[in-house]
Amino acid sequence: MTAAYDPAEVDVFSPAVRADPWPYFAWLRRHAPVSYVDTLDAWMVSRYDDIAGVLRDPQTFSSIAMRRQSSPGDADGGAYNVITADPPEHTRLRRLLQDEFRMRPLRELEPRIHTLVAELGTQLEDRANFDLVRDFTVPLPVTVIAELLDIGRERHDDFKHWSDCLIKTLNDREGEVWLRACRRARTH
Repeated sequence: MTAAYDPAEVDVFSPAVRADPWPYFAWLRRHAPVSYVDTLDAWMVSRYDDIAGVLRDPQTFSSIAMRRQSSPGDADGGAYNVITADPPEHTRLRRLLQDEFRMRPLRELEPRIHTLVAELGTQLEDRANFDLVRDFTVPLPVTVIAELLDIGRERHDDFKHWSDCLIKTLNDREGEVWLRACRRARTH
């Protein structure tokens, strides 16, 4: 992409922007710090101070639009979760998650994380080729989080698949996977 962008013309979710988003976001911060994104049907804010101000003002900048976006046409207002909730409900839900993760402080996890790093490293030592992200940086946090949630080792692949599906449905707002996820969310 060139140094000049037009937020009305360039989709933030386009393959070119997703492959190298930093020049696009740098241009936005300098030239269009608040811009409308057609694919989201929402406004995007790109400067830190502006983002912080938006996050501190849920009366003006409600998360309800994210709920509506996640389930287009849903009469109930869309998917409801910690990301799409406004205070005080957001605060309550976030506290529940924080409390769950605080039950086992990271210091207690450090020996296990060292063991996992050593195990993953050992698996890579004997390979002529490997992908560092696929074979190390992805399995490490997936395993740690799955173990924090008491998901058995035999389900770690399922857990990774579920998290990939969640990320895909949050990022790719079209196609059969997106439509299937929306239909499924409406029935549950």
